[in-house]
Amino acid sequence: MGTPEQEDLMVKNMVSAIGCVAVSIDYRLAPETRHPGPVEDCYAALKWLHTHASELRVDPARIAIGGSSAGGGVGR
Repeated sequence: MGTPEQEDLMVKNMVSAIGCVAVSIDYRLAPETRHPGPVEDCYAALKWLHTHASELRVDPARIAIGGSSAGGGVGR
């Protein structure tokens, strides 16, 4: 029932404060998608980010995962 846009203000503030890149994942939600679908979506996004890190000016050795509510748990 959540969306990546829910945390826009917090993420924008974090990006401004520490100068990082943020990527929000619009992973599939339950009950339409059963486990491990959401976990697989987040992992696919992580792999994509790591693969495209140089294009995005991201240090692949400094990628972190976080989130609030279920999104924080699915991505970890």
